[in-house]
Amino acid sequence: MKDALGNDLIIGQVYGYSRSENGITTVKVGELVKITEKQVSLEVQQSKRALYNKNVEDRGYTNKIISVKANGLFPVYDNLLSRIKHLANPEYCQNSEDTQRQLESINELLTKETPHIKDNFEWEE
Repeated sequence: MKDALGNDLIIGQVYGYSRSENGITTVKVGELVKITEKQVSLEVQQSKRALYNKNVEDRGYTNKIISVKANGLFPVYDNLLSRIKHLANPEYCQNSEDTQRQLESINELLTKETPHIKDNFEWEE
């Protein structure tokens, strides 16, 4: 089964989706815990809601398991981006060897956490 971007779903990956109906926008972010033939299940980590075009606000309702359609899911990489930002911190790169080591760590992290992205990325030279 694939997400909204056409990537294979990954159990344990964090996904989000947004739905708008009758002026109410609902946003859920959660970890993918189950894939069935018709739907997927997320353990909700964030739940938000907005009326019409106002900003979304927290709603609570976390740790609840919900079922949604896979083709409406988008991957969320907040945790991964925080880890990359930490590794790319100039404080840890005092010389070229430090920089190389940090870049290798970022590469390993991307290879492990997002192989579906890394494998489809072409470097321009």
